[in-house]
Amino acid sequence: MTQTALEKEMKERVGEFDIISLIRLLQCMGYGPRQIWFSGKNTLCSQSRVIDGIKFYQNGETRRVVITLSIGLLAAQSPLPGYFRRILESELTSAALFSQFIRFFDNQLLRDFVCALYPELAHFFRGTTFFLASESLKIMDLRSVSALHLLFSRAFPEARVEVTKGSLTRDLPAEHIQLGASVLGRSVFGHLTPIPVGGRRVTLYLEEEETETRKPWPEEARHRLRRLIFPLLAPLDLALVIDLVLETQSRWVKLHPQSCLGYDTIRTDTPGPRKVCLFRGQVVGKGA
Repeated sequence: MTQTALEKEMKERVGEFDIISLIRLLQCMGYGPRQIWFSGKNTLCSQSRVIDGIKFYQNGETRRVVITLSIGLLAAQSPLPGYFRRILESELTSAALFSQFIRFFDNQLLRDFVCALYPELAHFFRGTTFFLASESLKIMDLRSVSALHLLFSRAFPEARVEVTKGSLTRDLPAEHIQLGASVLGRSVFGHLTPIPVGGRRVTLYLEEEETETRKPWPEEARHRLRRLIFPLLAPLDLALVIDLVLETQSRWVKLHPQSCLGYDTIRTDTPGPRKVCLFRGQVVGKGA
């Protein structure tokens, strides 16, 4: 059976599938986690089956499949108040756009619902979790404290996140100083001039010094910042300070080949949390 014939038969018999068997069949057909999307059914009546329909889209070499479920934000069991339903049923030109806006969130909510029902599918969709979160963050103001808190909470689920506004400093190249006909070089008064700027201070609180894989948290945190956070914040030209607070102190500084003085602690009589500055300055490109 060709794939086109298989897709046609799947459309006709979609009601005979359960969710996990349908996802596994799509995997065998070569569909990846980012090519499978979910949509809720726009209806006021309860349906007799969970999977309402399936549609396949092909645009050149790009393929996508949309699975419509009888649950979601626009379904009969929607948690949304009736105000939203009146907007959708109105004749306003923005009603269709508003419906598409709601369906964007439907995809993520239904995906999480499916992964909660079938934990074995969470491994398949694992690579799309932060991808979908980053897509939704594009419609938010990442300069706001709440959006930054959401972003860092997703990237560091093990940590307690605190985001505050504050006055930071940015170093700008100093210009030459001219006194009459004489020009004093920048080295006389310094190469950089600090100026105050508005910025954000992010603090990550962790109870352990190492991850579950025995990797020091400062090293793992910098890796996540470069891979997950900095690509999203780079276009904003945002002044940022990111600190890591380790609330336990179980290791002490030792001079051996695997020792990192920046991570280990010098023994004192007053044990307490340690603070490590992960980043300070402007995020450029993928970060530094």
